[in-house]
Amino acid sequence: MILSDTRILEEIEKGTIKVVPYQRDCLGSNSYDVHLGKTLAARYKGLVNECQNAYNLEVKEEKNFYSKYADTNLQEFWAESVELFFEKPKDLNHHYPNVFKAMTLLLNQDPRNKRSPLTQNRLPIQAKLKELIALSIFKRS
Repeated sequence: MILSDTRILEEIEKGTIKVVPYQRDCLGSNSYDVHLGKTLAARYKGLVNECQNAYNLEVKEEKNFYSKYADTNLQEFWAESVELFFEKPKDLNHHYPNVFKAMTLLLNQDPRNKRSPLTQNRLPIQAKLKELIALSIFKRS
C-alpha cells in the first residue's frame, strides 16, 4: 500500500506510524526519505567490503561454492546469495558465515529452521540495524 503525504501525516498523528526524528522536509508526496547516519554508513561499507571479498574469492576460484554465472558481477553474486540463502542455507552458512548472518538479520529469518523461520516477529528496523552493526563484519579494523 502506498500512502500519500496527507495520509502519512494522519497516521503519524494517530500514532500508527512513528518517525523519530521527524523532519518535514523529508516527507515526499507518497514517501518519507530516510538517511543513513555517518556511523551506520561507514559500517554498512564494511558489509559491502565483506561481500566484495566473498565475490572476489569466487571470481579468483579460491572458493567454488557459487555458480560461474554468479561471477558475472556483484549483482548476480547477490542474487545467487539470496537463492542459496533459501535453498541451501546450511551450505551458505558453512562457506560464508558472515554473508549468511547479515542476510539472516536483514531478512529476519533463518531458513534452517523450517518450522519457524522468522527470527523475531515484528522486529523494529532500529533493532535490526543495531544487530547488523553488532556483527563483526561491521567493526572497523
